[in-house]
Amino acid sequence: MDASKTITLLILLSCSVFFCNLGAAKLWDEDEPRNAGCAAEMMQRGDWVVPYFNAEVRTHKPVLLYWFMIAAYSVFGVNEFSARFWSAALSVLTVLMTYSLGRRLLGKMAGLMAGICLSTMLMFVVASRAATPDSVLIFFITAALTLYVWGTPAFGPTLSYSLRYPWIRLQDERQNAQASVSATGFPANKLTLVLMFTMMGFASLDKGPIGFLLPCAVIGMFLLIYRLPASQVNAAADAASSETLPAAGLIRQAIGILNPWHFIKTCLSMRLGWLITVVLAVALPWYIWVTIRSDGVWTRGFFLEHNLGRAVNEMEGHGGTPFYYVIGFLMGTFPWSIFFLPMLLDGIRSLKDPTDSEGSADAAQHGVRFNAPLCFVACWVCVIVGLFSLASTKLPSYISPCHPAAAMLFGNYLARLMAGKQRSANWWPYASFAVLLLVGIGFAIGTGIIAEQFVDGMQPLTLIGVGLVAGALISGTLWYRGKAAHSVLSCGLCAFAFSLMLFGWATGHVSQQQQADQLVMIPGQQSEQPAIASLGTLRSSWVFYAGHPIDLLQSSEMEAKSFLQSAGDRFLLTSSSNAKRYKLLDDDTIEVVDSVPFFLEGDQELLLLKRRQTSTIVASRPETDRR
Repeated sequence: MDASKTITLLILLSCSVFFCNLGAAKLWDEDEPRNAGCAAEMMQRGDWVVPYFNAEVRTHKPVLLYWFMIAAYSVFGVNEFSARFWSAALSVLTVLMTYSLGRRLLGKMAGLMAGICLSTMLMFVVASRAATPDSVLIFFITAALTLYVWGTPAFGPTLSYSLRYPWIRLQDERQNAQASVSATGFPANKLTLVLMFTMMGFASLDKGPIGFLLPCAVIGMFLLIYRLPASQVNAAADAASSETLPAAGLIRQAIGILNPWHFIKTCLSMRLGWLITVVLAVALPWYIWVTIRSDGVWTRGFFLEHNLGRAVNEMEGHGGTPFYYVIGFLMGTFPWSIFFLPMLLDGIRSLKDPTDSEGSADAAQHGVRFNAPLCFVACWVCVIVGLFSLASTKLPSYISPCHPAAAMLFGNYLARLMAGKQRSANWWPYASFAVLLLVGIGFAIGTGIIAEQFVDGMQPLTLIGVGLVAGALISGTLWYRGKAAHSVLSCGLCAFAFSLMLFGWATGHVSQQQQADQLVMIPGQQSEQPAIASLGTLRSSWVFYAGHPIDLLQSSEMEAKSFLQSAGDRFLLTSSSNAKRYKLLDDDTIEVVDSVPFFLEGDQELLLLKRRQTSTIVASRPETDRR
């Protein structure tokens, strides 16, 4: 299959998964409505600088995601589809960049399989269909690393372009005997450097310092290995391959990498002056502007609480063990993580062979005895997972920038499996398909139990688990018959069907159980300037769908009644249990406007209360009371 057909296939596949019923499901608490509501509030205020949500400065994230959302709101209106549009669109581009990277580094079939894997990878699909900054961050980090790979002679011919001659062409710098450039493992073209660091600057506008720290750490880790003297790498490889002291090679190489002088020289080779200049030129103006406009409130909250605070302290109950992200990686890369162990074994063995990947020619020419392209992809995964494992606050989405690299690792293994070139035992695929079978059975049983106890109407979701079981059985049968390529493609079709059913159908089906949006829109329909409050609990989605700020009242009968009896059109949201606890329904000055089932709160209802009109109160009293 030629490149144009492959790109068309990946566009159709990714668009089907990312855009199918994108706006069908309501925004899920808590991050989606906070982000979407912040953009809507900024648009309503006409303020493109200071993020606001629920009439308060929102210090959680920088501004880039909100700018994207405002642009989509201007075209599609303020709704779920427009809030998620750019997440899906940028994810399609990320899939294409992953294909480009995989093709250059690991081969044509590996690139295709990497694109397919990423398009159907669980947590990447979640990011692509969510109104969160994750897909934006993944896109810009992947773009920066794509420019690095295509601009570095270590991986083959480089992109050559200039502002004077704007066309792009491939140039093999190795043929020009630029040994010093190739030895650095860093782009020499200045425009490539500017574009790469510009992508990091935009990533910093999306999620802060990690926007440039993560890609720099990935490149830096690779360069620490790549720039080691060939003699030292070869000696370490010889020791690692020996039967007597296999760990000696790893220890020797680790000592070389951690050498302070080697570390300093590697950092200096990364054009730090260019990095600082370009990133600051892109991101610093807004950071200064928002600091001035918010009197430092946003800057203190973002850097001290949401960056430093999350790194050193467990926040909002999001903690975990040092192995949290190992489990998170396996869950996030499902269903392809069923091949994790054979992929790992195959990858470790392939790392020792500099001719094992199509992009390894340069390393072999320099006498380096390791697979440089595969090493770079492995560094991408290990650095991101390793860095976030050190942080105290842990969330599965934090390691999502490593998913394109994970897709390349799985894609490389699957391509080798299809060609019969894998360096792992032939029985490993049976184990992988057995895992898929067990997950499918567990999914079918689990959704049945959840439907019975928590969310009525979820029974049809058991079909998704049945689909996984069928995919495992078909793929295993094809592998048994010696049809390796058909077995892998069957697994790909299973992953596509799983993603489409889970996100294109199931999420919308479950979302129908959420009815609070209908309730919170009533105040805006009954009054031009309603005052809305919530008693005891407040969900971010209520603020988004209400289109007005909502005050949170503490659990107090006096505070609730005082709010309702104040002047103006006032509405109070509360659960049926709170209304009963504080005897709000026994007060004849308060009436229930409407109620809906309280999602995921058992048999409780969510009530909308307001002050009863005076004439209605008088009319409802007995005749003796009115005398």
